[in-house]
Amino acid sequence: MSSVTTSETDRPEPHQVISVPDGYIRKLAYHPDGRRVVFCSDDGPIRVWNLEKREQEGTSMEHEDLSADRVAVTWDGTRIISGDENGKIRVWDVGSQEIVQEWSHRESFSRISVSPDDQLIAVNHRSNVFVYTMEGRQVYQSTIKVGKTFVWSISFSPGNDKLACGTRSEVYVYDVVNGTLILGPLKGHGDDVYQVLWSRNGSRLFSASDDRTIRCWSTDTGEQIGEPWTGHSDYIRSLSLSPDGSKLASASHDRTVRFWDTISGCPIITQPLEHGYRVYAVSFSPSGEFVASATSDRNIYLWRVPWLDPVESQKSHATRFNSILPDLSLDLDERQRIFEVRLRKVLDLATSKGFHVSRDLFPSSLPVCGRNAPSTAAERIADGDSNAMDASPIEPPTLVSGSNSNGDANEIRKVDKIKYNLVDMLREIVFKGSRGNDT
Repeated sequence: MSSVTTSETDRPEPHQVISVPDGYIRKLAYHPDGRRVVFCSDDGPIRVWNLEKREQEGTSMEHEDLSADRVAVTWDGTRIISGDENGKIRVWDVGSQEIVQEWSHRESFSRISVSPDDQLIAVNHRSNVFVYTMEGRQVYQSTIKVGKTFVWSISFSPGNDKLACGTRSEVYVYDVVNGTLILGPLKGHGDDVYQVLWSRNGSRLFSASDDRTIRCWSTDTGEQIGEPWTGHSDYIRSLSLSPDGSKLASASHDRTVRFWDTISGCPIITQPLEHGYRVYAVSFSPSGEFVASATSDRNIYLWRVPWLDPVESQKSHATRFNSILPDLSLDLDERQRIFEVRLRKVLDLATSKGFHVSRDLFPSSLPVCGRNAPSTAAERIADGDSNAMDASPIEPPTLVSGSNSNGDANEIRKVDKIKYNLVDMLREIVFKGSRGNDT
């Protein structure tokens, strides 16, 4: 991808600035509805900020000896995980800001990560990593021992079965279930690996280091893909992947946010997002239309991405919840499994908001629709017909039960689009209903 050139007069300006009374904001995440951000500073509590109303939602979530690096938001946006210096882990409800689960880890930890299916939590202590369920049960009694080093960053794979760990100069990948080493050490960085992040399909791994570079690795071979990505002049503290997985945003102490093409590693724009202070965190919005950044001047900046014109901005709303559907490059069984987990969460969320949604609308397994099949509710939904939600249940003509199916790839993608739009419509209903209940 060629870079987008911007002149000095076209230098991007923030769309919105949020001032926070506490210390440096080191943790920042968009909520999946795109209307809110969750953030935490070193000296203050966890807060939920409504971007439309430009005000905090509900009460602040306090935690003794809280560190912003020990905060994570679940992928469905309903829970916040936090930890304190004494190893106490709390699970908060985003809507009520109340504690719904709490347990004590036997040692203090400095990082926390949530699996994409929101079923597992990983925390670290020095060179060890521990994996828990959301209820506080340790997945296995032994720990993942990452050699004689310090773990700076941890990240679950899209399939929830692998865990990447960034250390003082290397990257390791472990099996989540039994803790065995799958890949690594991946060598190349010359300093602490502060961030690790998987591509949407899990085939690549991105790592950012205090050596001021970003590197891309093949998760099949462990080999580095291409040359290091250079451009930052100081420590890189945060990475965020766009909803479609094509772009990577990086935040640095050099006071900039930069954007990269995830395939070529080339900068997307020649003019980065410039700040007056060190940038600690960056997060893409669910639509891909905005990025939020947090700096050491106690501000959060909301930016419209430089490459998106107003027309494209309107189109992006239609793909707000693109991350709900598993990546199409995963095999059929894996896409089905991930989809079922995410769909169940959305349905449970709808029920909790007082909506009645017939589960008969959703296929229990992945259908392959024939090219000449009659126009069903599913096909109308694939074409964006929201009235089809009131139509009769889907009746898939053919069912594919395994990843070795001979189903036509285009037809499978069409059904994936149907599934995506079903979830998209349901989430829109839930979030609009929630917004209505607030007013």
